[in-house]
Amino acid sequence: MQDPALSDPLNDLLVLADVNPGATDAIVKNILLVRSECRNYAPAYRIDCLSQGLKQVASRFPGGEYDPAQGILSKAASRLGSLVSRNLDADAEVIESKPGANPHFKAKRRYRAVKKAALGAVMKEAQAIVQEAVTQLMRSYETSDRRAIHYQKIAKATDSLKVLLRS
Repeated sequence: MQDPALSDPLNDLLVLADVNPGATDAIVKNILLVRSECRNYAPAYRIDCLSQGLKQVASRFPGGEYDPAQGILSKAASRLGSLVSRNLDADAEVIESKPGANPHFKAKRRYRAVKKAALGAVMKEAQAIVQEAVTQLMRSYETSDRRAIHYQKIAKATDSLKVLLRS
């Protein structure tokens, strides 16, 4: 039986189209769980961890008024993944996610490292990608007062990922 504390309220809200506190809280919690997981890996692996984590978070959005935020996080995840691919350390070990590393994402993930010689520059570029996502999230609610508080919370959680990208 699954621990109720680990249940994902987002799964129960997939049919809802309007922003609501339950769905927003679930999205924020999932972003923070990604941050928590990725901090456990060496800096060279964090960008790939964030890329895959944000991709999974975005894939679980409920749609509707969350579509713009979903698109922003999906794009950031893709850009982070491309950054890893362009700076891949082919000699570094590929690591697997630790058991229970993120209780909301059951499947094991494999993380690739970026070249240590390029790590500083790559981390700065990754920070810029995350910052751009935060800025887009903040701008995307300007046309809707109803979305404002929800997108602000998602943007704040996304912004908290930058701390992992300081090498």
